[in-house]
Amino acid sequence: MARRFALGSCRRLRGQDRLGTIRMTSAPHDISERFRLDGRVALITGAGRGIGRSVAIAFAQAGAEVWLTSRTASELETLAAEIKAAGGRAHAAPCDVTDAAAANKMVAAI
Repeated sequence: MARRFALGSCRRLRGQDRLGTIRMTSAPHDISERFRLDGRVALITGAGRGIGRSVAIAFAQAGAEVWLTSRTASELETLAAEIKAAGGRAHAAPCDVTDAAAANKMVAAI
């Protein structure tokens, strides 16, 4: 019982399984002009992979200067290089955010 998700208008179809199947009712929307972060600074935790990486890329594409943090420095440096190569502004700041002293020091550096 697959679900399909995408940006845009979605509706739940009647007569489907109890969890419901979500399908697009229109083409996906490009929100880049509505969602601009020019002149803003964003601190992205967990930026090395997964959702954090995707959020960092999206924020950089929207114009934000992104500070990338996670425990794995090599992943952050790779992502920062990718963002910079695409014309964005990114900084790698390895940090274990569960360590309050380290997190405070990182935020103060920004």
